[in-house]
Amino acid sequence: MYTHMDKSLFLADAISNALEYPGIRIGIVSRNYPESQQDFVYPLFTNAGGLGISTWIQNKYKLKLPNGSVIHFLYGDTLESVYRIAGAEFQVFYIDGRIPFEVIKNYECRVRGLRDGPPTLGVFLS
Repeated sequence: MYTHMDKSLFLADAISNALEYPGIRIGIVSRNYPESQQDFVYPLFTNAGGLGISTWIQNKYKLKLPNGSVIHFLYGDTLESVYRIAGAEFQVFYIDGRIPFEVIKNYECRVRGLRDGPPTLGVFLS
């Protein structure tokens, strides 16, 4: 089941969940890398200063918070893009609704709960 959310709220909601649930793994998925940069990465550092307490890992396109939460900035609208994260487990995805449904379903397969860990929040589509 998918929950629809305005794309402009993805980053704020992801940060809120990352702070509320220690250890949560979050994926924000755009169609391509320039869109990911423009819509999420630049605003994060321009408006939130990278949260000031977090660590940006450039070559992995992820933001790690001191409580162990990680926000991954992913991109790609093909099945090959999903395969780049093969084996990874996430508790929530925020996905651009323009990505083909077949690809969205494959991202959804990577949403898993952790025993004694953060809750599974599901998939949000713009």
